[in-house]
Amino acid sequence: MTLYLVDINGATILQAQSAFTFICVTSPTAGAIASGPISAWAGGYSSKGALKLTIFLALFSCIASLPMSWFDNYFAVIINLWIYLFTGGVCVPLITGIFLANIEMEYRT
Repeated sequence: MTLYLVDINGATILQAQSAFTFICVTSPTAGAIASGPISAWAGGYSSKGALKLTIFLALFSCIASLPMSWFDNYFAVIINLWIYLFTGGVCVPLITGIFLANIEMEYRT
């Protein structure tokens, strides 16, 4: 990603490394933190609403990743990458919670 930001978007190496480091630290972490209230809003891990929301967010994350290679604007790529990793960061705890809530106790470990 840093080479893409430098070669295609014209960022300096320091800008690319700083932005990528900031994004990789903040966006999945914020997504994981946000997944708790989001799952509560959807009705908990055992509800069908949580599963539908997780599927929607996973599809949104995939769709959000598509235009990233079309952007030649540095800030558009940065924003798009942050959104992509944030939605992925929301999906992982939701999927894990749904799996654990819907599997029998003896198989949870």
